[in-house]
Amino acid sequence: MDALKGRLPPARHAKLSGLLDGCFVAPLAKLWMCAPQRMVSWDERGGSYPVPKKPSASSVVFAGSFNPPHFGHLEIIRYLSQSFSQVHVVIGMNPKKTYPVSPQARQEIVE
Repeated sequence: MDALKGRLPPARHAKLSGLLDGCFVAPLAKLWMCAPQRMVSWDERGGSYPVPKKPSASSVVFAGSFNPPHFGHLEIIRYLSQSFSQVHVVIGMNPKKTYPVSPQARQEIVE
């Protein structure tokens, strides 16, 4: 928001900052700071994450750079797909970084 400070009228900048803080930053910070609800560990004997007893009806977001995607990422996605009704995989990209694998190629690998 500091980048927009001089480009927007002060009242509009304050309103936009308040909206972003109330709708995005504060809830995300609260989520980030809370303790995990449940931790799942890799089952060495089974060679996978445990299969959940009852899938949740909610959805989950799994975000990362996935650069490059590997079997660990895919195993986590597989586990999440068994645990939740919807899994949204978000492939992040920082335009200031150079990635050896393009975002499109990472998407194709994950799909």
